Amino acid sequence: MDEWEVKYSKWNRQRSRAINEAQGIISRFQRDQGYMFTVEVQRHWRDQSILILAMLVALPFCQKRRDFSR
Repeated sequence: MDEWEVKYSKWNRQRSRAINEAQGIISRFQRDQGYMFTVEVQRHWRDQSILILAMLVALPFCQKRRDFSR
Protein backbone atom coordinates (compact mmCIF):
# COMPACT_ATOMS: atom_id res chain seq x y z
CA MET A 1 0.00 0.00 0.00
CA ASP A 2 2.84 2.39 0.84
CA GLU A 3 4.47 1.74 -2.52
CA TRP A 4 1.23 2.63 -4.31
CA GLU A 5 0.91 5.87 -2.34
CA VAL A 6 4.48 6.86 -3.23
CA LYS A 7 3.92 6.10 -6.92
CA TYR A 8 0.58 7.91 -6.90
CA SER A 9 1.98 11.03 -5.21
CA LYS A 10 4.91 11.11 -7.68
CA TRP A 11 2.51 10.70 -10.60
CA ASN A 12 0.21 13.40 -9.20
CA ARG A 13 3.11 15.89 -8.81
CA GLN A 14 4.28 15.26 -12.37
CA ARG A 15 0.74 15.62 -13.67
CA SER A 16 0.20 18.87 -11.78
CA ARG A 17 3.49 20.27 -13.06
CA ALA A 18 2.58 19.37 -16.65
CA ILE A 19 -0.88 20.91 -16.32
CA ASN A 20 0.53 24.11 -14.82
CA GLU A 21 3.11 24.42 -17.60
CA ALA A 22 0.43 23.89 -20.24
CA GLN A 23 -1.83 26.49 -18.63
CA GLY A 24 1.10 28.91 -18.55
CA ILE A 25 1.78 28.38 -22.24
CA ILE A 26 -1.89 28.85 -23.11
CA SER A 27 -2.23 32.02 -21.04
CA ARG A 28 1.00 33.46 -22.51
CA PHE A 29 -0.24 32.68 -26.03
CA GLN A 30 -3.61 34.27 -25.23
CA ARG A 31 -1.87 37.36 -23.84
CA ASP A 32 0.52 37.72 -26.79
CA GLN A 33 -1.64 36.56 -29.72
CA GLY A 34 -5.19 36.95 -28.42
CA TYR A 35 -5.93 40.01 -30.53
CA MET A 36 -5.88 37.81 -33.65
CA PHE A 37 -8.93 35.90 -32.46
CA THR A 38 -11.19 38.88 -31.84
CA VAL A 39 -13.23 39.05 -35.03
CA GLU A 40 -16.21 41.20 -35.88
CA VAL A 41 -18.15 38.72 -38.01
CA GLN A 42 -20.81 41.16 -39.22
CA ARG A 43 -18.21 43.67 -40.40
CA HIS A 44 -16.31 40.97 -42.30
CA TRP A 45 -19.48 39.66 -43.94
CA ARG A 46 -20.42 43.22 -44.93
CA ASP A 47 -16.99 43.92 -46.40
CA GLN A 48 -16.96 40.63 -48.26
CA SER A 49 -20.46 41.24 -49.64
CA ILE A 50 -19.43 44.68 -50.91
CA LEU A 51 -16.41 43.19 -52.68
CA ILE A 52 -18.51 40.44 -54.27
CA LEU A 53 -21.11 42.92 -55.48
CA ALA A 54 -18.43 45.23 -56.87
CA MET A 55 -16.91 42.33 -58.82
CA LEU A 56 -20.30 41.18 -60.08
CA VAL A 57 -20.96 44.69 -61.40
CA ALA A 58 -17.47 45.31 -62.77
CA LEU A 59 -17.03 41.99 -64.56
CA PRO A 60 -19.88 42.32 -67.11
CA PHE A 61 -18.95 45.96 -67.64
CA CYS A 62 -15.36 45.00 -68.47
CA GLN A 63 -16.49 42.17 -70.74
CA LYS A 64 -18.84 44.42 -72.72
CA ARG A 65 -16.17 47.09 -72.98
CA ARG A 66 -13.74 44.56 -74.38
CA ASP A 67 -16.33 43.26 -76.85
CA PHE A 68 -16.88 46.75 -78.29
CA SER A 69 -13.17 47.54 -78.55
CA ARG A 70 -12.53 44.82 -81.13
